[in-house]
Amino acid sequence: MNEYAALCLASLAKYYSCKRQICEHKGVELLIRGLGSSDPDVQKNCLEVIALVLEVSRMYYIITY
Repeated sequence: MNEYAALCLASLAKYYSCKRQICEHKGVELLIRGLGSSDPDVQKNCLEVIALVLEVSRMYYIITY
C-alpha cells in the first residue's frame, strides 16, 4: 500500500457508505498489512482508516444492544 492510497481511504472513511465498502471488499485486511510498512505516513493513514471503520462498528453495537 502506498501513502496516497491510504490517505484517500482515510478521506473516504469519514462516510458511512464508504466504510461499508471498505469492509465488504476486505480493505481492513489490506490496511492491517499496511501497518507493517516502513513508511510512517502509510502506517498513520492505515491506522486512521481502521479507527474510523471500527468507530462505525462500535456505534452499531451500541445501537443494537
